[in-house]
Amino acid sequence: ADLPTALRLRRGAQALGGMLGPGLCGVVLAGAGLRAAMVMSLFLFGLATLAAWRVGSAQRPAETTARRGWFDEMADGLRAKWRVRLDRWWTLVGALMMMCLLPATGLLLPLRIQGLGLSAAWFGACSAAMSLGLLAGVAGLAPALIERVGRVRALAVAVQACAVAIAGIGLVRWAPGLVALFAVIGLALAVTQLVGQTHRMLAMPDDYRSRMSSAHLAIAHLAAALAPALGGALLGVATVPTGYLLLGAGFAASGLLLMAVPGLALFLRQDHEGARGWYDRHYPQAFTRS
Repeated sequence: ADLPTALRLRRGAQALGGMLGPGLCGVVLAGAGLRAAMVMSLFLFGLATLAAWRVGSAQRPAETTARRGWFDEMADGLRAKWRVRLDRWWTLVGALMMMCLLPATGLLLPLRIQGLGLSAAWFGACSAAMSLGLLAGVAGLAPALIERVGRVRALAVAVQACAVAIAGIGLVRWAPGLVALFAVIGLALAVTQLVGQTHRMLAMPDDYRSRMSSAHLAIAHLAAALAPALGGALLGVATVPTGYLLLGAGFAASGLLLMAVPGLALFLRQDHEGARGWYDRHYPQAFTRS
């Protein structure tokens, strides 16, 4: 029952860490050097490990899956994801969008900052601004937009705003403007994730949620691995500013494909209770149960 709130809090915590990390690292680098920064990183990893060790897990009956291996569980999740037509196309289009977004916020950003003659501090500022935009979104701006215009329109606005911001990085030459565009990207990501992630998790059957989520993560990581290759290919045929324009156009086109996914608009118009168990009701053949 608390899944929507839990997802929002988790995303907010991730955004807070993404905002504080670059700032903390910059302070230690400037004051004590690289060695101290690496020691601090090791210490923080140790704290995270201790915290994770203390996280409990719900005890659920697992008689039907106790003898199954990892590969069988993953294959079952991939099969279910493929058979649920809505989730299949949503996942594939989302992977295309990720392949356009990640080079823009990662591989090409240092080159863009260097090309503008800016210091490395602006790289940290851009990363922090994206996390700040994401944090502002999950803290209230994204839910307010969703409440005002509805999930479908909020998703369309956020996707196109993100596309415009990506393209704008290749056009703007004013450092604060660059940082502002990354804040817009963070806010847009908050909207897209709050619109879709909660509904998708609620739509999955309880006994398939882990399997389908694992399959989704595998596809997302595959897209993340291919994204730098796309960025490198663009650098082979275009300048960095032109590359940003192409990535923005690709993200916008992927967003249009997302809005055309069959059944997506109807699904997003449901409230949380209406979305709960949606996949099981509409695609019962996707799930194999003994």
